[in-house]
Amino acid sequence: MSQTTTKNTKKSLPDKVIPKNPWGFFLHVSLQHKVWVFSTTLAVVVAASLSVSTNYLFKLIVDAAEAADIQRAMLWGLLFPAALLIVQMFYRLSGYCGAYWTNKSIKTANDTLVEYLLKHSHTFYINRFVGLISSKVGNVHNAFSEMVPNFLWSLLSLLVTFIVTFVFIFNVNNLAAGVFACL
Repeated sequence: MSQTTTKNTKKSLPDKVIPKNPWGFFLHVSLQHKVWVFSTTLAVVVAASLSVSTNYLFKLIVDAAEAADIQRAMLWGLLFPAALLIVQMFYRLSGYCGAYWTNKSIKTANDTLVEYLLKHSHTFYINRFVGLISSKVGNVHNAFSEMVPNFLWSLLSLLVTFIVTFVFIFNVNNLAAGVFACL
């Protein structure tokens, strides 16, 4: 009688305890894909920063037009669509990397949970409803497909926009920046 051993995948961590809270499990799974997490986060930060900075570029166009400096107005005016293109390219890049992060994290989460469930005995499944257990794994899948986009394009983008706007206001007037931060 031969013994079969299960081959543990690179992404599964059988020696470590799976975190019980959702954010802990989210970090546990996401940090196994550090390249995608870093590249997505960097692309969102750059895109949000440049997006806010395009407003300053528009201000430069208006200032040059008011000063009757046609050369500068034309320069900033021609750079404005290029800046918008670059911003949109970074948002597209963040979407591409974010899709990889989300899909790879969903796969890792499913593999981790199924591997954990397969370690239980037959009695474990008899005492619990198997359909309920499988629906919990499905809930993790749905949560990951919502958490990554919400974190990236809602929370992180909002935070970066606030910080960049604060820096622009602070460069103009410290008191106005303080009022902006308090609001």
